[in-house]
Amino acid sequence: MRDFDALLIEGVFFQKDSDDDCMGGLHCQLDNGQQVSVINAMMRLNGSHVQISVHHLPPMPPDPTKQGGGCCLWGGNDPRFQSAGGTTFCPFGHHKEPTKLLNVVANGILKLDVGFYDSETTFVVHQFDGTEVKLPFQHHLPGHYGRIAAATFVDIDKMKDILMKSGGLDAVEGMGQKATDLCDLLGRLADPKKGG
Repeated sequence: MRDFDALLIEGVFFQKDSDDDCMGGLHCQLDNGQQVSVINAMMRLNGSHVQISVHHLPPMPPDPTKQGGGCCLWGGNDPRFQSAGGTTFCPFGHHKEPTKLLNVVANGILKLDVGFYDSETTFVVHQFDGTEVKLPFQHHLPGHYGRIAAATFVDIDKMKDILMKSGGLDAVEGMGQKATDLCDLLGRLADPKKGG
């Protein structure tokens, strides 16, 4: 079994022109300004058993007057995300459903799926029930603030050792509570009757 590995890519996703990477040059500009190639970062997990989450990440608190609660940048001031005719068209559909957010979670073997065209290349998670989950990078992440989080599975004893060296179970439980709070917030944002 491979050693434990984790990946977190969070920031503004965009297509980088004239790039030789697959997936049309999908990159993420991190909060510190660094630009990361998504395919290059994810290749180290290729062939591994992973739990992965790909989602939009609105600011805290979300702004209900903005598309995607503020995570959608289409139609704003950034020239990378200008729609035809200056409209607020969003490839994910925020112009029609402004509260909808991307949230894909999968568990299985992560594999690079090379398409005929670069724009068809993506990662697929082959789940153990026989289903495949194509990760929706091409049309759902560019022009959005989002997150890709993935971790490999390891045996329990190895995981305990790694957790103890990284700050213990309290740090992990804190991250779990933040994830629960975000899910609750997303539910309220999608359904204003629940208090969003």
